[in-house]
Amino acid sequence: MMAKYRKKPEVVEAMQFRYDNMDEVYKFMGLERTVMNGTKPTIVKIKDPGLHMIETPKGEMIVNIGDWIIEGEFYTFSQADFEAAYEKVEDPPEVRCPRCNGCGQIANTDEGEPWSYWNDLPLESKVAVIHGIVKPIPCPGCGGKNDAD
Repeated sequence: MMAKYRKKPEVVEAMQFRYDNMDEVYKFMGLERTVMNGTKPTIVKIKDPGLHMIETPKGEMIVNIGDWIIEGEFYTFSQADFEAAYEKVEDPPEVRCPRCNGCGQIANTDEGEPWSYWNDLPLESKVAVIHGIVKPIPCPGCGGKNDAD
């Protein structure tokens, strides 16, 4: 799976080259996996099951299982070099409206609970909902947009 990494201070996309994701890596690079047969020039060359090569601005480079391939010009890094130069960029936490807990609706009660509270009640406890006494209304905290902005 592709993730984002920060090169101090640059952020790049990278994938680790493994046995179980070779086709995904080639797709990431915009290439087709091709066996080197001497008749057709190719960017990714599989000369034997353990030797993979890619074209980079520095020429052909061997890609070993476990190496990292960086987007763009597709440089390769060993695990140790990659860890020394990059740190993983975590996605920001999901922002949810504290009033409706991100569902966009609250109950029309004095407490104004998130509608998800009423929705998750067992059927036998939803008498007020079934009879239309308690209804969902747009959350005034987020205007029904499901976020805190």
